[in-house]
Amino acid sequence: GVHLIYADRHGSIAYHTMARVPLRVHNAHIPFRGWTGDEEWQGVVPFDEMPRILNPLQGYISTANNAPVGSWYPYDIGGALGDNARSWRLKELMEGTEVFSPGDFLTVHRDMISPIARDFVRYAVMAVDEDPSAEADARAATDSLRGWDYKQNTAWSVYRLTAIIGSVIKRSLRGTPLESRYLGSDAGLIQLFRDLEEYEAANGGLVPDPDIRAWLITQLGEAYRRSGIAEAGGRPVIVRHDMPWQNNLENFGSLDSTVDLLSPPLHCPMGATIWSQHGNSYSQLVDLSSVDSSLSILPPGNSEVPEDDHFSDMIPLWVEGGMHPAPLSREGIETHEKDRHIVVAITYDVEPVTPVSSGLRILGAWPNPSAGTVTVGADGSSSGSLT
Repeated sequence: GVHLIYADRHGSIAYHTMARVPLRVHNAHIPFRGWTGDEEWQGVVPFDEMPRILNPLQGYISTANNAPVGSWYPYDIGGALGDNARSWRLKELMEGTEVFSPGDFLTVHRDMISPIARDFVRYAVMAVDEDPSAEADARAATDSLRGWDYKQNTAWSVYRLTAIIGSVIKRSLRGTPLESRYLGSDAGLIQLFRDLEEYEAANGGLVPDPDIRAWLITQLGEAYRRSGIAEAGGRPVIVRHDMPWQNNLENFGSLDSTVDLLSPPLHCPMGATIWSQHGNSYSQLVDLSSVDSSLSILPPGNSEVPEDDHFSDMIPLWVEGGMHPAPLSREGIETHEKDRHIVVAITYDVEPVTPVSSGLRILGAWPNPSAGTVTVGADGSSSGSLT
């Protein structure tokens, strides 16, 4: 969906989900039985019932590909329920400060903490320290992680271990006694850690639940083994980002390997962090009190033409977490103007095309909301309606 976030200089903030989502009688997350016709659209979710909010009491709005509504919402609009690591971390940062300056949001943009990895390590270390029989790999991991600042920074010697924790524990609740309580998703892990935090705040220390303690110790040992940190020692991890030219989400590959790009070493490539350099595309910071002080970045550059100066000129800024001036007023934009291109519409005289056949009928695919019936005559005229 499209998540529209609004703010104005008078202090109002708002959110609205803008997608046109079909009503289905089928779980949209598994393949359809298209040959039966039993799983066609039943219309669309009414626009007035799409998730939205205006000036919430919490004083901020955040979104990071998480569900914008709770489990009470009657429609399936895609995505998992609850928070993910990035949306949880955003809420932590937003709730920790009363007033933010524009510069503070650059710090938010560069945040390196995955709360899932952070809290797992916190409680796993507690579990190991309190269990004399804990396995050797879990103990070795605990020794490596003492003093870690929870940042997923490739410069740290423990990055090889901390970076793999998220993938190791992602579905590790499945098949354990904890699955019936927390399911097997990121949202379930987050709820587990929230429960542990609540217990710690009220009682101090780690919850005595043996199932939770066993899971923590087992998964910490597994992460240690899979990380290879014992063999690698303190060797730093170098992570670069491949950028095949004109690549896309379908992974068709490069259209011209001679102009592919390879980034310098990255600081925080982890997808579970806000910075998430591997997935960081266009970013914009708008100062509503001074719109010409706004900033943005679009790595690797604004141009897709390899010969252009702006094909890869934003890579250094992107790697270091910086942004460049992006004024929004016409006057501000013109102060940074390098080139001006004028687009002119040209009208061509063409011979009319004679229809191939008369009485051609274009039939819609009801109940698709754009469906209907149109009749095209031999002279090119049409009649009918679209809904």
